[in-house]
Amino acid sequence: MFKYLFRKNIKTDSDYKKYRLIEYAIMVIAIIATAILELKLASGEMDFILGFLLGLGIVFLGYSLQIFRELSNPEKLHAARIKTTDERRKQLELEIWAQVGRVLTCLIAIFLVVSIRQSLALNNQMLIVIIYAILFYRAYRLRK
Repeated sequence: MFKYLFRKNIKTDSDYKKYRLIEYAIMVIAIIATAILELKLASGEMDFILGFLLGLGIVFLGYSLQIFRELSNPEKLHAARIKTTDERRKQLELEIWAQVGRVLTCLIAIFLVVSIRQSLALNNQMLIVIIYAILFYRAYRLRK
């Protein structure tokens, strides 16, 4: 079962289907854990947390529909497997993560230099905005 956690082990459409189902289960666990942590650590930011969870739920619903359509249609399943195992796409993803790493390194350096003069603190909202910006950049670069 754990061999389906990695893309390099995908050889057939049934392997890809198992990979997507395991990925989906991990996503569900991560979303539930995020919701529980956010609700437990809420400190007066309840409106932000409820909006964040609502947005997360809407995105998750769309993701669930996409996976259901993909896994129920053999042609879409085959096309998605080819897209996932494509070497050019893997190279592009590596390039994207390298760029994200460089930008984050520069941001950390800037924060360190600025924090010498004044106290800076990153709150949850700023971190979530940074994470969403990274995800939007990845989606933008990987579009067709």
